[in-house]
Amino acid sequence: MFYTRQFIEDTLRVDRLPEYLYHYTSIETFALILNSQRLRFSRLDTVNDPEEARTTDLKCASTLVFASCWTEEDDELIAMWKLYTPDMQGIRLKMPTNLFAERKHPQIVEEGGAIQFFAGNVDISRKAPALGIVVRCVFGPNKVHYTDDQDYLVPSCITEHDNFTQIILHDLGKAKNHYWSFEREWRFMLYAMPYEIRVQHGSNDRNIILDLEEYPVLETAHYLPLDKSAIEEMEILLGPRINDAQEILVKTLRDRYCPGVPITKSRLKVR
Repeated sequence: MFYTRQFIEDTLRVDRLPEYLYHYTSIETFALILNSQRLRFSRLDTVNDPEEARTTDLKCASTLVFASCWTEEDDELIAMWKLYTPDMQGIRLKMPTNLFAERKHPQIVEEGGAIQFFAGNVDISRKAPALGIVVRCVFGPNKVHYTDDQDYLVPSCITEHDNFTQIILHDLGKAKNHYWSFEREWRFMLYAMPYEIRVQHGSNDRNIILDLEEYPVLETAHYLPLDKSAIEEMEILLGPRINDAQEILVKTLRDRYCPGVPITKSRLKVR
């Protein structure tokens, strides 16, 4: 396990968690967020990086992790506009990091990074007879570690002991190849399995738990409730190629769901 409090402080140079983060998205997704007051968490095998959350010893491990991806960079990034908004005609949201229902403050624990609880729960399912899990907390915001070191990019998460198998998921989804470092990413994550679990040798449950191909995670996304007060703290930045009609649509959505939230225009000049 590498993602510990000491690693966060010494290697990632994080002495305190950020108060705000930024999320690039489309106007359509923005409308869905405001209408549902929920934030989408996508399963990591469905995102744009095919190398996400690999391990040396658990096939399909990326299907166990759901993530919402943000950046700490307050300056606009052309690459982020191009990657995450259609033709640079989306928006960038600024939101507080304690944004989920009841706004529990995130705390950095010894293993696995920051964690915060939220009101309600999320049911994550697996094909029977594998058991699902009821989730009441989010890991995050956690800073992504960028590296070329395969020990971080493809860690082990299974340890065999005399009488039991131990599965630890703390490191999954927390390291990416260095060529993604321009994103300066922080993540909120849900896990489809307890992040630490022990299974007795000889148990039928062991094979079922570890076989993510025969007994897959059923959902590809989950939605967590946002706190209304966090939405009211939102700031909206319009993409550099947004047209007049799109700007009117964004302002109409703002006026309906979160009046008073500031809207500003991109400073970037692009053709």
